[in-house]
Amino acid sequence: MKNIKNRFVGNKISKTSKKYIPSFIFYNKKNNVTLPLNTSALYTRDPKALAFISSRHKFIGKMIEGKKKVLDIGCGDGFGTTIVSQFVKKIIGIDYYQTHIDEAKTNLEKNFNNIKFLAKNIFEIDYKNYFDAAYSMDVLEHISKKEETNFIKSACKTLKSDGIFIVGMPSIESQKYASAVNKKEHINCKTGKSLKVFCEKFFKSVFLFSMNDEIVHTGFTPMSQYIICICIFKK
Repeated sequence: MKNIKNRFVGNKISKTSKKYIPSFIFYNKKNNVTLPLNTSALYTRDPKALAFISSRHKFIGKMIEGKKKVLDIGCGDGFGTTIVSQFVKKIIGIDYYQTHIDEAKTNLEKNFNNIKFLAKNIFEIDYKNYFDAAYSMDVLEHISKKEETNFIKSACKTLKSDGIFIVGMPSIESQKYASAVNKKEHINCKTGKSLKVFCEKFFKSVFLFSMNDEIVHTGFTPMSQYIICICIFKK
């Protein structure tokens, strides 16, 4: 690593200030990261949205902290996966959209030695009773009601008997504020209660959380923008 030459603006700089070396000037070019296209587009369009995504993935990371093998179902371009990777030993991110996986591999995988990205469909994944935990954020609302049972069953097959599954989606109440594109693509949003009841068909214990902006809480679910269920012990 090389130090970037210190440069200061103006003439009235104290000797103490000139001795200060900002931490950002120590860097390794190999670790420079370019955000994947989808995340970059979101950042330029709505930077605060990345704070919300980061917050929910940090919450997931804390809930499954220390787990050895984790599956991210519908990882997109991998931005959220990198956050969860800080809390677990190994994580595999899968997505059925090849472009997302290509972006994740090119821009992120090389900088995180505990992440592997695969172009896979959860309905066809090979892992059986393998993962200590799995999670799927912003995916179920895109799955039709005819397919949602198979979706959860497929996720369950990848988990060990005591595995943890976390699922999150925008609440149905929030959709009146959603964009036209989201309203068209979000074909299966639920209330907090209905998501919990649905998950209880497949797991013995289900805990419901809500989210408004970057705050995860246990408040009044119908006023929440986002809902999350933590599911334990598959049936």
